[in-house]
Amino acid sequence: MRSLFFLLIGIFLSVEAAALEKCVGAGGKTTYSDSACPSGAKRSALGGDAALADAQIEYYQVQGSDYGSLLASMNANGPNGFHGFTTWYLNYEYRTRSGAAGCAVDSVTTRLDLKVKLPRWAPPGNAASGLGERYDRYLTALRIHEDGHLQTGRDFESNFKRSALALSAPDCGALDSALRAQFDQLLKQANARDKNYDTNTGHGATQGAVFR
Repeated sequence: MRSLFFLLIGIFLSVEAAALEKCVGAGGKTTYSDSACPSGAKRSALGGDAALADAQIEYYQVQGSDYGSLLASMNANGPNGFHGFTTWYLNYEYRTRSGAAGCAVDSVTTRLDLKVKLPRWAPPGNAASGLGERYDRYLTALRIHEDGHLQTGRDFESNFKRSALALSAPDCGALDSALRAQFDQLLKQANARDKNYDTNTGHGATQGAVFR
């Protein structure tokens, strides 16, 4: 039985704040909005807590009684200069079987640890009117964006397990090398997917992640 440990840090920010509705229009085009969906689009409400149900959430404290001070606190205290930070850690073990045709993967066991860092704000008594609602919309959108990065980790895990079970080699040493190479290839693809995700969403802006 072999085991291997890898860490992928997805330092993925959401720029700043709010999206409560998912709008799916003609042709499957999806947009996010904190106001009404376009006419004819299918609307669904979004809940950030449910999106991150399988992740460990760590909070950093922020303070502020108005928009400017709250934003400054998130900018100053956010991890690695971001407001949201996602990591996923994949561990796998596998067993082999040998036969006349060589060595093959008999079973694969994986463990995917998902972590997200998010801001936590306790509104002070003198908080500006409406600031709580603005922050809540922002945090919902931030969670949605970070969940997209977590999905890359989830898919990476399932893709690796499926491909690993199909591997075989003339001997078990060669199989180990092939398994590591397959892991590295899928990891590169996952990294590229995460970069494209940020590019396509404007680091969450198209999902409503703009604090305003």
